[in-house]
Order: sequence, then C-alpha cells, then structure tokens
Amino acid sequence: MTDPRLAHATNWGRMYARSTSTEPLVPSITTVIGMHPDLPAPGPEPKVGTSPDCGRLTRWRMKHVQDATAAWLRQDARTLSTQYPHIGRAVSDAKAKGRNREAQARAARNAIAATPDVIASQAAARGDRVHEFAEAIGMWQIGAISAGAVDDKRDVLDAHGESSYAQVLMDFWQRWDVQAIANEVTVWNHDLQVAGTLDIVFKSAGRTYVGDFKTKDALEGRTKALSPSVGMQLLNALHADEQVTDPEAGLWEQWPYREPDDLLAIAVSPSAVVPQLINRDCYQQQWRTFTHLRGLWQDYRDEGPSRVLRPAQPPATASRWPDTELAELPDGVGAGSH
Repeated sequence: MTDPRLAHATNWGRMYARSTSTEPLVPSITTVIGMHPDLPAPGPEPKVGTSPDCGRLTRWRMKHVQDATAAWLRQDARTLSTQYPHIGRAVSDAKAKGRNREAQARAARNAIAATPDVIASQAAARGDRVHEFAEAIGMWQIGAISAGAVDDKRDVLDAHGESSYAQVLMDFWQRWDVQAIANEVTVWNHDLQVAGTLDIVFKSAGRTYVGDFKTKDALEGRTKALSPSVGMQLLNALHADEQVTDPEAGLWEQWPYREPDDLLAIAVSPSAVVPQLINRDCYQQQWRTFTHLRGLWQDYRDEGPSRVLRPAQPPATASRWPDTELAELPDGVGAGSH
C-alpha cells in the first residue's frame, strides 16, 4: 500500500485529512471496502462429517498456516529457507537467548501462526515497489520527473529480484500506448464523506481511463484473478468531488474525470499484465454495496464497546446483605455450611 501525504493510520483504519496540518476526517476508500464481511458464498448446508465453508480470507490464512506447519514437521530445509525463513529466525533467536527446547518449540509455533501476516506484509511491500515504478513511468510521461528517476525505481525492483514486474509493465505501456495524464491523485467525496488515492488516469486510442494497479502472483504462468471489490474502488472516480493540488496548504480543486470512458483494473504479475474493464451493468450494484459498507464503518467507529456495554448494578434490596457475604435464597439455596 502506498503512503499518500494526507493519509493517516488510525484505530479505525486509514483515514484522510484535508491538509498535512489537520486531523483526519474521513475513512479511506480501501478502509471502507475492508468492512466487507469475510463470508462464504450462499450455498447448500454442508453434509454431516464435512467442514463448513468459510470466507476466502479465512481459507487463505488457514492454507498458509497448514503449509508452514507441514514444512516444519518435515524439516523441509529448502522450503523453510525460501518460503518461511521467519520460522527458523524465531527458533534461532530463542536459542541465542538460552531458551530451553520447550521455549524454542513455542517460538516455532508462534512463528508458524504468524505466517499469513508475514506473507501479507511481504506482498504489501512488493506491491508498493511495483506501484512506485508504474507511478514513475506516468510521472515521467507528464514531465514531472526525469527518465533517471524511473530507472531508479526499476533498480529497486531489480534489487529484490522483481525485474519481471518492470518488464511486463513496460510491455503494457507500449501495447496500450498509455499516455498518463494524472498519477496517484487523492480525491474527496463530500456527500459520502470518503477519500482515497486513484492510481492513474490515462489516454489510450482517444479514450480516457481511470485505472488501478493490483500486484498479483502468477500460478503456473497465469496471473491470479482480481477481486471484484476493485470495481467499488474505481467507481469512486465517478463520484469524487475534488482532487488535492497542494496537500500542505490544503488546496483542492474540482475533480475533472467524473465521466471517463472506462474504468480499468490492471492486474500485474511476474508473467503478464491483465487489464479488465469494470462492467457498466454492475456500476449501480457496486456503488450501492460501497455506500452500505461506508455506513458499517461509521457504526464501527461510533459504537464501540464503551457505548454498547454499560455497567449493571444490583437492585437496592441488595443492601440487606454485606458485600462480604453471599446472598441466601428463601429456600436455602446458596447458604454456606453451618
């Protein structure tokens, strides 16, 4: 995830401010989308003796924990060193501190349980590097940076063994004849009270696109599928009111791209760039879902446990018994031994 100037990490997720010197006011687009429940698709009840279905995110986490556990139990040195080095580091740290075998085993279990978070963090960092390279190409096209600055971003990818991402992005730029006109633009929707940063606005063959890059893995040479939620993200381009022009001063101007020709989700994997249009027939349903999630976020923020749960006091008759004694019911229940 990139780090826009006006974005803040808060207890309620990422939020946006109107300037760099003011407090955040509204949730980010991605934070609102993150309110979508991790539920299974509707279907028949599971058969007796089978496991019930669970959400995609839950399945993803379970799979990574299971795979890491299997590699550790097999002591698969190659898999542990390439895919799960954090487990070995955790055990080594425990040994270095003089911990006993039980403590070392506990360190391994904790590291295995943290595997999904480790992988997610690595993927987020990789996604940032890919986004920064794509942004650099666009910024070079509009004259904001030099070609050398683009090379610097490509060098970062090369240093992490991710040069293939740069290659497929350059191929996409040439095949589509992409002409960037705006990059990493922070926009604000006053009606819904939400803000976010859109990756790119570009021209291609005379058409205007608002696009969003999603870094994906490749499985057997095929780019993994995009989540439909990217539609909700891109639809914010049709409903934004303003774009920031000076984050420090808090200067904004009217957002000029509320009527692009198309919204384009752009999956970037090591093997290919796979662009996909957002289906216009789904615009209304996707926006309705997004506005519902915005309401859920507001409930989440406004109705914390301190508001929902209140202290309870016994009735006034409870004063007949001292606080140090248990009450005795009329039939003797609760009486202590005599």
